Parts: sequence; C-alpha cells; structure tokens
Amino acid sequence: MKRLLLVIFPICILGTWGSILVRNVKAPAQYQEYLDQAKQVYEQEYYRETLEWIGKIPEIQDEEMLFEIAKLKRDTYHGMGDMTAYINQCQLMVESYPEAEANYVYLIRGYQEIQDMESLYHYLPLYREKWPENKELLKLEQDLDKSYDYVHTGYYDVQYATSTLLDIQAMEFSEYDGKTYVERKLCRSNGQEVFDLGYSQMRVARDSSSCFVQDQEGNWSRVDISGNLLAKNPEVSFESVGSLGENQIASAVIDGTYHFINDKMVVSDLEWDYAATFAEGLNAVKKDGKWALVTTDTWTTVAEFPYTDIAVNSFDSCVVDGKCVVADQNGYYILDVVQNVVITKNYYQEIKAFESSQPTAYRSGEKWGFINKSGEIYQKACYEDAKPYVNGYAAVKQNGLWGYIDQYGTMVIEPQFLEALHVMADGTAYVKNELGYWDYIVIHKLYYTNGES
Repeated sequence: MKRLLLVIFPICILGTWGSILVRNVKAPAQYQEYLDQAKQVYEQEYYRETLEWIGKIPEIQDEEMLFEIAKLKRDTYHGMGDMTAYINQCQLMVESYPEAEANYVYLIRGYQEIQDMESLYHYLPLYREKWPENKELLKLEQDLDKSYDYVHTGYYDVQYATSTLLDIQAMEFSEYDGKTYVERKLCRSNGQEVFDLGYSQMRVARDSSSCFVQDQEGNWSRVDISGNLLAKNPEVSFESVGSLGENQIASAVIDGTYHFINDKMVVSDLEWDYAATFAEGLNAVKKDGKWALVTTDTWTTVAEFPYTDIAVNSFDSCVVDGKCVVADQNGYYILDVVQNVVITKNYYQEIKAFESSQPTAYRSGEKWGFINKSGEIYQKACYEDAKPYVNGYAAVKQNGLWGYIDQYGTMVIEPQFLEALHVMADGTAYVKNELGYWDYIVIHKLYYTNGES
C-alpha cells in the first residue's frame, strides 16, 4: 500500500499542476475572446452588452489587457452618456497609468464637456506642466483662457469705489419740480447692494468703513455703511468731496479750489488747483500749473513745485507700491519715492499712473504699450489706447473699441466695447455696450481661482 501511495501521489501532483498549466494557457485566450466580443458590440453601440462582456473577464495580471479593458470601459461610459462614470474612469486611469499621456487629455475633455470649471482650472495647469509638449492640452488651455460670461445689467454709470466695491447709477435720473435727481448705490462686483439710501453722489473711504455722500439738495456729509451720520459741516458749501484716505484726510472742492479736509469735515486753509488722495504717505498737489509731491507733514509748507504733471489713477492716488509717475519739461518718467531715485532710463511722451504693482501703460507717438515698475518695456506700443494692468489683465483699444489682453499680451477678449474698466480680483470687469449702458463680464480664469465659485 505504501508503495502504491508513493506512486499515486506524484501522479496526482503532476496532474494538478498540469491542469493548472492548461488553464493558464487557455484562460488568456478565452479572456481575449470576451474582450473581442466586447469591442464588437461596442462598435455597434450596444453599450450595456459591452459592459456585460467585460464583466465576464475576472481579475487578471496581464497589464496590457487590463489597459485595453480600462479604455473600453471609459469609452463605453461616454457612449452611454454616463458622464459621472466616465469621469471616474478617467480619474482612475490617470492614477493607475500616470505615464500614459492620453489619459490626462481624456480627463480634461470630460471636465470640459460637463463644464466642471473648478476642476478644469485646477487640473489643467498641473497637467500642462507635466506634459508641456502636448498640443491638445495647450489648445484646451488657450481656449480656456478666453472663456468668460457676459452679464447684462443696463446700468447708466459705473465707477470703481474701491478694489472690491462699485459706485453705481442703476436708474436714469428723473426731474421733479424742475430739479434733476440722480440716485447712486454702493454694490459688490456682482451688483449685490451694500449701501443704497438715495444719495446723488458718494465717495467711499479707502478702508471702506464710511462714505462722504451728497444728498439730493447738494449737501455733503459723512456716514458709515449703515447710513449713520458721522460728520457734517453746514458752514461750508462743498462742490465735491474725494475719498477719505490715509491719516483721515480727503480733498474737497470749495468755490472752485481744492482743500484738504479731515474726517470731521474741518477744512484746511491752504488752496490748490488740484489735490489727489493720500496713499502710502504721499499725495499730489497742483498750484499755478505746477505739481508737487507732499506728505501729511509737508503739505502745509511746500515751496517748490518741480513737476509739470503727476499722474493719478482711477482711485485718485499717485503712488502704488512706492512708484509714482511724474513729468518735467523733458517728459514722463517713473520715480521710486521710497529711494527717491528715477527708475526709467529714458523719458516718455506719456505714462499713466500705476493701478497696481503690475505694468502700466505708456505712449510712443500715437500708440500705447506697457512698462513695468522697474522701468523696463513690458510690451511695445501697438494699441490705440491702453489702461494699466490689474490682476493680470489690461484693457486695450483697437479700431475704436476696447477688449482685454492677458499678461502675455494675448487678446483674450476681442475689442467690442465702447469703454472698459479694469478687471477685479474675482474676474469681474465692467464694460460699456454699444447702446452706452454698462454691463459686466466675468473672466472664468480669475473667477474660478479667486472668486466665490
């Protein structure tokens, strides 16, 4: 019996191994048949049958076949219109096969198809960095950079009160008893009201905590954002008042001349032809056609007016990030007011004041280009007009209409507007339409990275 067992046992072992070997040889061929059947019914657009054939294939170790199965499942989900399953499969393939370049393209296409803008703006830059030579990803990025929404509002006038707040005339003025009434309101970039108490004019403080406001009778006062009275000066008839800047000082026009006033609306004695708003400790004042830079300590004693012009920006300030644009008899140049040194090597026919630390516009002949805060040419003059860069975009004018370029000088929004204000941090930019009313655009690239998406 022992001898018989010694003979039978090796035979059983050999038989078992033999059957396993036979299955290992035959199984891949059988699974390939299933996969071929799945591909055939997929071509006939029988997508559920495709998944059924794929489901017959058990777990295998053949990496090449696994990849073929994964691709077929991905394409089948897309054919079925099941975009959730399609996106999930694409994500799985990116994770499982990180060196397969095409997987990244398919995933980005999926995000684009379902308009998942947040994912697009998050992942596309990462994939472009990983595959810089991929032309399709490049084209997708270029198209995405030009993506924006247009929102109709029909406002009669829009001014940027601060970097995030708007001063809007939403209603056309009406006439009662021979008087003209204009109502303005303070809003967020999307038009959401912050402050609307029927004032005809308002000037928001730099810290956004209060406003100088003018009522319908022409009287100015200072109120907080809730409308509570903070100050007024009934002894003085103000023609206009500027924004309350640093050290609680604003400019105001009285009898045609500029004065400085404080937060209590007390008026200084000195008069100017013009006075801007304090920023970074400096301000621009004009007297008898000449300009000077002053501080809160020196404006009462200023004796020299060395400049023929000092440029001010849309917020009525002349200094941004320590840089100021001034002019003398030779032309315009950029001054570093911290170091008190001239930055530009050459004089320019005109330079606009900086709106941010990004490049501003300069003029050469009849054309406009851009110069950075280091005094270097950022983009040669080629536009009919241009406004300084803010948040990576600049408004430029061509053929009488305004559009927007990005930081690379690429025209991302074709010229089509009568007027265009700078782009805010959340991607919002107010533009004047062909009828003369103000609408706004939302640049997706900024909105989905900086905005409240």
